[in-house]
Amino acid sequence: MRLRDITKGAVRRWYEDTLEGNGDTPRANSKAYGLLRAIMNSAVDEDLIEASPVHIRGAGNQPKRRRLEPASIE
Repeated sequence: MRLRDITKGAVRRWYEDTLEGNGDTPRANSKAYGLLRAIMNSAVDEDLIEASPVHIRGAGNQPKRRRLEPASIE
């Protein structure tokens, strides 16, 4: 896909597809979104595009990991 052809709608569809169970974990989805966001922000910095279309609230937040309790003697 050409850089200028990436729209907010295309980003939202891609992100929703990643959440629908393509085998990735929530952490991997978050990392992939973060990478896309960084790439698009770099494109803005280099004046290749005017604004980044990557704006999905909460998409870059990694889910909290479960806290493991150490085994007790009992």
